Amino acid sequence: SNSISTHSSRTPGTTYDFYVREHCSASDTSDWIGPLTLTTICNPISAPFFENFDGSSWTAGIGTYNAGDALASCWIRNPQAGASATDPYFWGARTLAPTTPGTGPNADKSGTGRFVYTESSSGAPGQNAILSVPYLSLTPLTNPELRFWYHMFGTGIGTLSIDVYSASSGINLGVFTLSGPKTAGRNGAWQEAIVSLSAFTNDTVLIIFRGIRGSSNLGDIAIDEVSVD
Repeated sequence: SNSISTHSSRTPGTTYDFYVREHCSASDTSDWIGPLTLTTICNPISAPFFENFDGSSWTAGIGTYNAGDALASCWIRNPQAGASATDPYFWGARTLAPTTPGTGPNADKSGTGRFVYTESSSGAPGQNAILSVPYLSLTPLTNPELRFWYHMFGTGIGTLSIDVYSASSGINLGVFTLSGPKTAGRNGAWQEAIVSLSAFTNDTVLIIFRGIRGSSNLGDIAIDEVSVD
């Protein structure tokens, strides 16, 4: 059958596990597959928006695979945090420098708080990891821009792509991209990126930071002080 079941009563900002199977007839069904995991987006909040990852709703992880971290509500990562080299490439929140020498920052942009980053000790070259900003209404802004600071040190750095899901036009991939090493050392200066969102004026958007893993575990991409104004 080509029919699709939809469910409209899910709670915003909530993670669900679910199972699926194919149902061709009463006597012809597939095995159940799952659990699969999804997180519903929160109701939109109005810009301007700012996040430096230093509030009490964020928890920094520790160790090679950033164990024990937690994101603030309405931020979504996919895949979820890993715990080994065979897990997929993922985003996490951290205060200390990553344990793998030769990649990542020694501290956040301010020098005293947290940052979020992709953990390249997990995953394989070419894998994607996404981190979504809370759902935003850009209606209050006349010339909306995304600003953030980035740190991209390591010979295995891949690509950071900014994708934008728009309520009116759907997904827009690669609105802005950075590829390869951009930072000279762990203590290298954080750099600012400014991305025009004028194409989405008066729209409601989900801004997605998509890391694409590079060639090795020396590829941690970090961001901090994200704003939309």
